[in-house]
Amino acid sequence: MKAGLLSIIISILLAFATSTSTSHNLLCEKRTRILENGERSNKAKRSESPKEIVDNKNGCEDPLAAIMQTLQCIADGDGTCAGMGYAAGFQKIHNGIDTNLDFGDNPSAFWTFVLQMFVLSFSYDHRVNVGPNMASIRYIEGVQFNDGTSFGLPASDFYPFNSSYVQHEHALVTVDNDCKMTKWDQYGDNTEQTEVDDASAAFIGGLCDANVFPPEVCTVLLGGRRV
Repeated sequence: MKAGLLSIIISILLAFATSTSTSHNLLCEKRTRILENGERSNKAKRSESPKEIVDNKNGCEDPLAAIMQTLQCIADGDGTCAGMGYAAGFQKIHNGIDTNLDFGDNPSAFWTFVLQMFVLSFSYDHRVNVGPNMASIRYIEGVQFNDGTSFGLPASDFYPFNSSYVQHEHALVTVDNDCKMTKWDQYGDNTEQTEVDDASAAFIGGLCDANVFPPEVCTVLLGGRRV
Protein backbone atom coordinates (compact mmCIF):
# COMPACT_ATOMS: atom_id res chain seq x y z
CA MET A 1 0.00 0.00 0.00
CA LYS A 2 1.54 3.25 -1.11
CA ALA A 3 1.32 6.55 0.76
CA GLY A 4 2.10 10.23 0.48
CA LEU A 5 3.00 11.65 -2.92
CA LEU A 6 1.77 8.68 -4.94
CA SER A 7 -1.67 8.92 -3.32
CA ILE A 8 -1.87 12.59 -4.27
CA ILE A 9 -0.71 11.94 -7.84
CA ILE A 10 -3.26 9.22 -8.47
CA SER A 11 -6.04 11.24 -6.85
CA ILE A 12 -5.29 14.13 -9.25
CA LEU A 13 -5.21 11.77 -12.22
CA LEU A 14 -8.59 10.32 -11.25
CA ALA A 15 -10.00 13.80 -10.71
CA PHE A 16 -9.03 14.75 -14.27
CA ALA A 17 -10.41 11.47 -15.57
CA THR A 18 -13.83 12.01 -13.99
CA SER A 19 -14.15 15.77 -14.48
CA THR A 20 -13.38 15.98 -18.20
CA SER A 21 -15.34 14.82 -21.19
CA THR A 22 -14.81 11.58 -23.10
CA SER A 23 -13.00 13.40 -25.91
CA HIS A 24 -10.79 15.39 -23.57
CA ASN A 25 -10.29 13.03 -20.67
CA LEU A 26 -7.30 12.33 -18.45
CA LEU A 27 -5.15 10.76 -21.14
CA CYS A 28 -6.92 12.34 -24.14
CA GLU A 29 -6.88 9.90 -27.03
CA LYS A 30 -4.21 7.83 -25.30
CA ARG A 31 -6.64 6.71 -22.60
CA THR A 32 -7.84 3.88 -24.80
CA ARG A 33 -4.32 2.54 -25.27
CA ILE A 34 -3.26 2.89 -21.65
CA LEU A 35 -6.18 2.38 -19.29
CA GLU A 36 -8.48 0.31 -21.49
CA ASN A 37 -5.68 -2.08 -22.44
CA GLY A 38 -5.17 -2.61 -18.73
CA GLU A 39 -8.90 -3.12 -18.25
CA ARG A 40 -9.00 -5.75 -20.99
CA SER A 41 -6.01 -7.49 -19.44
CA ASN A 42 -7.76 -7.49 -16.08
CA LYS A 43 -10.89 -9.03 -17.60
CA ALA A 44 -8.79 -11.83 -19.03
CA LYS A 45 -7.32 -12.50 -15.59
CA ARG A 46 -10.57 -12.26 -13.68
CA SER A 47 -11.48 -15.92 -14.00
CA GLU A 48 -8.26 -16.73 -12.13
CA SER A 49 -8.76 -14.08 -9.46
CA PRO A 50 -10.63 -14.41 -6.14
CA LYS A 51 -14.36 -13.83 -6.38
CA GLU A 52 -16.10 -10.80 -4.86
CA ILE A 53 -15.75 -10.58 -1.10
CA VAL A 54 -18.42 -12.46 0.87
CA ASP A 55 -21.32 -10.37 2.22
CA ASN A 56 -22.30 -11.01 5.87
CA LYS A 57 -24.82 -8.61 7.41
CA ASN A 58 -23.91 -9.77 10.93
CA GLY A 59 -20.29 -8.69 10.48
CA CYS A 60 -17.40 -9.92 8.39
CA GLU A 61 -16.89 -13.58 9.25
CA ASP A 62 -13.19 -13.63 8.38
CA PRO A 63 -11.64 -10.16 7.87
CA LEU A 64 -8.17 -11.56 7.26
CA ALA A 65 -9.32 -13.85 4.46
CA ALA A 66 -11.12 -10.95 2.75
CA ILE A 67 -8.06 -8.69 3.03
CA MET A 68 -5.75 -11.40 1.73
CA GLN A 69 -8.03 -11.92 -1.29
CA THR A 70 -7.69 -8.25 -2.18
CA LEU A 71 -3.92 -8.28 -1.70
CA GLN A 72 -3.71 -11.33 -3.94
CA CYS A 73 -5.64 -9.44 -6.62
CA ILE A 74 -3.05 -6.66 -6.33
CA ALA A 75 -0.15 -9.12 -6.53
CA ASP A 76 -1.81 -10.69 -9.59
CA GLY A 77 -1.90 -7.28 -11.29
CA ASP A 78 -5.71 -7.35 -11.48
CA GLY A 79 -6.91 -3.79 -10.81
CA THR A 80 -10.57 -4.59 -11.33
CA CYS A 81 -10.49 -7.41 -8.80
CA ALA A 82 -8.45 -5.31 -6.34
CA GLY A 83 -10.93 -2.45 -6.47
CA MET A 84 -13.74 -4.74 -5.36
CA GLY A 85 -12.13 -5.06 -1.92
CA TYR A 86 -12.52 -1.39 -0.92
CA ALA A 87 -15.50 0.36 0.66
CA ALA A 88 -16.60 3.90 -0.20
CA GLY A 89 -14.72 6.44 1.91
CA PHE A 90 -11.69 4.17 2.41
CA GLN A 91 -9.01 5.82 4.56
CA LYS A 92 -5.26 5.23 4.33
CA ILE A 93 -3.00 6.10 7.31
CA HIS A 94 0.83 6.00 7.23
CA ASN A 95 2.68 6.39 10.54
CA GLY A 96 -0.31 8.13 12.07
CA ILE A 97 -0.80 10.60 9.19
CA ASP A 98 -3.79 10.56 6.87
CA THR A 99 -2.49 10.23 3.31
CA ASN A 100 -5.71 11.76 1.91
CA LEU A 101 -5.99 8.99 -0.61
CA ASP A 102 -9.20 9.43 -2.57
CA PHE A 103 -10.41 6.61 -4.81
CA GLY A 104 -13.44 8.62 -5.88
CA ASP A 105 -16.18 6.18 -6.79
CA ASN A 106 -13.89 3.82 -8.71
CA PRO A 107 -11.08 2.08 -6.76
CA SER A 108 -10.53 -0.21 -9.75
CA ALA A 109 -9.44 2.77 -11.89
CA PHE A 110 -6.84 3.65 -9.26
CA TRP A 111 -5.41 0.13 -9.17
CA THR A 112 -5.57 -0.33 -12.94
CA PHE A 113 -3.30 2.69 -13.35
CA VAL A 114 -1.01 1.95 -10.40
CA LEU A 115 -0.44 -1.64 -11.50
CA GLN A 116 0.67 -0.40 -14.90
CA MET A 117 3.34 1.67 -13.14
CA PHE A 118 4.71 -1.17 -11.04
CA VAL A 119 4.29 -4.74 -9.84
CA LEU A 120 3.73 -5.33 -6.12
CA SER A 121 4.66 -8.49 -4.23
CA PHE A 122 4.09 -9.41 -0.58
CA SER A 123 5.98 -11.66 1.83
CA TYR A 124 4.08 -12.12 5.10
CA ASP A 125 5.46 -12.99 8.53
CA HIS A 126 2.37 -12.16 10.63
CA ARG A 127 -1.33 -12.45 9.72
CA VAL A 128 -4.12 -12.66 12.30
CA ASN A 129 -7.67 -11.50 13.02
CA VAL A 130 -7.49 -9.25 16.08
CA GLY A 131 -11.13 -8.32 16.65
CA PRO A 132 -14.50 -7.85 14.99
CA ASN A 133 -13.96 -6.66 11.41
CA MET A 134 -10.22 -6.14 12.01
CA ALA A 135 -6.96 -7.91 11.17
CA SER A 136 -3.24 -7.32 11.68
CA ILE A 137 -0.71 -7.95 8.88
CA ARG A 138 3.08 -7.59 8.95
CA TYR A 139 4.83 -8.00 5.61
CA ILE A 140 7.67 -7.10 3.29
CA GLU A 141 6.46 -5.43 0.12
CA GLY A 142 8.40 -5.55 -3.13
CA VAL A 143 7.93 -2.72 -5.65
CA GLN A 144 9.14 -3.30 -9.22
CA PHE A 145 8.61 -0.34 -11.52
CA ASN A 146 7.68 -0.95 -15.14
CA ASP A 147 10.29 -0.32 -17.84
CA GLY A 148 7.91 2.02 -19.67
CA THR A 149 6.49 -0.52 -22.10
CA SER A 150 3.11 -0.67 -20.32
CA PHE A 151 2.63 2.96 -21.40
CA GLY A 152 3.74 2.37 -24.99
CA LEU A 153 7.31 3.63 -24.44
CA PRO A 154 10.55 1.87 -25.41
CA ALA A 155 11.96 -0.33 -22.67
CA SER A 156 14.32 1.62 -20.41
CA ASP A 157 16.55 0.94 -17.41
CA PHE A 158 17.08 4.66 -16.79
CA TYR A 159 15.84 5.75 -13.34
CA PRO A 160 13.10 5.32 -12.30
CA PHE A 161 12.15 2.86 -15.02
CA ASN A 162 12.74 -0.80 -14.12
CA SER A 163 13.92 0.14 -10.62
CA SER A 164 12.97 -1.93 -7.57
CA TYR A 165 12.42 -1.24 -3.87
CA VAL A 166 11.56 -3.04 -0.65
CA GLN A 167 9.30 -1.78 2.15
CA HIS A 168 8.82 -3.26 5.62
CA GLU A 169 5.30 -2.50 6.86
CA HIS A 170 2.83 -3.49 9.58
CA ALA A 171 -0.85 -2.67 9.08
CA LEU A 172 -3.99 -2.80 11.21
CA VAL A 173 -6.82 -3.16 8.68
CA THR A 174 -10.52 -2.55 9.32
CA VAL A 175 -13.32 -3.89 7.12
CA ASP A 176 -17.07 -3.31 7.07
CA ASN A 177 -19.80 -5.93 7.42
CA ASP A 178 -19.47 -6.67 3.71
CA CYS A 179 -15.78 -7.51 4.28
CA LYS A 180 -14.61 -4.50 2.24
CA MET A 181 -11.70 -2.48 3.59
CA THR A 182 -12.58 0.83 5.23
CA LYS A 183 -9.25 1.73 6.85
CA TRP A 184 -5.61 0.72 6.33
CA ASP A 185 -3.51 1.96 9.26
CA GLN A 186 0.13 1.11 8.56
CA TYR A 187 3.52 1.75 10.12
CA GLY A 188 6.69 1.55 8.12
CA ASP A 189 10.10 3.05 7.47
CA ASN A 190 9.75 6.62 6.18
CA THR A 191 12.99 6.40 4.22
CA GLU A 192 11.75 3.35 2.34
CA GLN A 193 8.44 5.11 1.67
CA THR A 194 10.16 8.26 0.44
CA GLU A 195 12.25 6.25 -2.02
CA VAL A 196 9.10 4.82 -3.60
CA ASP A 197 7.31 8.18 -3.57
CA ASP A 198 10.30 9.86 -5.25
CA ALA A 199 10.50 7.13 -7.88
CA SER A 200 6.75 7.44 -8.50
CA ALA A 201 7.07 11.19 -9.04
CA ALA A 202 10.02 10.64 -11.37
CA PHE A 203 8.04 7.98 -13.26
CA ILE A 204 5.11 10.40 -13.76
CA GLY A 205 7.64 13.05 -14.82
CA GLY A 206 9.03 10.64 -17.41
CA LEU A 207 5.53 9.98 -18.75
CA CYS A 208 4.94 13.73 -18.97
CA ASP A 209 8.23 14.20 -20.83
CA ALA A 210 7.10 11.52 -23.27
CA ASN A 211 3.76 13.32 -23.74
CA VAL A 212 1.76 10.40 -22.37
CA PHE A 213 -0.41 12.91 -20.47
CA PRO A 214 -1.69 16.24 -21.83
CA PRO A 215 0.31 19.31 -20.71
CA GLU A 216 -2.43 20.65 -18.42
CA VAL A 217 -2.37 17.44 -16.39
CA CYS A 218 1.40 17.52 -16.02
CA THR A 219 1.29 21.17 -14.97
CA VAL A 220 -0.99 20.25 -12.08
CA LEU A 221 0.91 17.09 -11.18
CA LEU A 222 4.39 18.54 -11.29
CA GLY A 223 3.80 22.26 -10.84
CA GLY A 224 5.29 22.99 -14.24
CA ARG A 225 8.53 21.16 -13.44
CA ARG A 226 10.01 17.82 -14.36
CA VAL A 227 11.05 15.49 -11.55
